[in-house]
Amino acid sequence: MWRWVSYEELCEAWVQKHYDAVGEELGDFLGLKGTALSRAFRYFKPSQKEPAARPRKWRRGTAVQGS
Repeated sequence: MWRWVSYEELCEAWVQKHYDAVGEELGDFLGLKGTALSRAFRYFKPSQKEPAARPRKWRRGTAVQGS
């Protein structure tokens, strides 16, 4: 199953400090340790450009969509 995450959704999750939710969700999908991804995501720095559309708020299982 492929999952898509937009850059804007990752930026919004970072702003909301949802590091663990992002790390666990992406870690599960990629087969990596979620704690390591959560720690790495804390150092992520979003671009200062304003996104064209406001992404929805991050909630586990909603920002990463399966198809």
